Amino acid sequence: RIENFGWGRSLVDGKAREGTFYVGPGVMGVLSTDPPCEDRAPYNEPGYEQPWIQFGRTATDYFYAISGFAVAYPSFDKLEMIWSEFNTGLIMGTTQPFNVENYNGPATGYKIRLYDTEGNYLENGINALVSDVLGEEAEGYFRGDPRLFHYPDGTAGVFIERTGTFYRLTEIEIS
Repeated sequence: RIENFGWGRSLVDGKAREGTFYVGPGVMGVLSTDPPCEDRAPYNEPGYEQPWIQFGRTATDYFYAISGFAVAYPSFDKLEMIWSEFNTGLIMGTTQPFNVENYNGPATGYKIRLYDTEGNYLENGINALVSDVLGEEAEGYFRGDPRLFHYPDGTAGVFIERTGTFYRLTEIEIS
């Protein structure tokens, strides 16, 4: 039996759900605001598993979908998990472990600042690496569609689908 992880329309009340939100009607493919997150669904709603992490829709983030996640203890000191966002190329993370017994909602997520191996801040997240590889061939469109994964040694990596490039990710302390 496949559990329902918070996606789809309920056959009982007709409401669509995405994570802990009830989702209203809207236009598909409009980033940030559609379809709108209308109300919070109750925790422990029968038939649904609760998410460890999620993000909502805001007028400024242009989030579309989580495109991968990694729990890579050899790579991280404080982070419990990281995830990538499909459209923006941002890497986000949480320091909170998942706790089924004391669940009180998704973990607090943070936008992670990314730096290259030279210590340069990547203002556009993983998408900045697309322009580094493709240059003018990217023609002003730098979405990389990052996919997080684990290397065989357990460390975190990201594959940029658009360029076919692999990178290793590590957590660093910024003072």
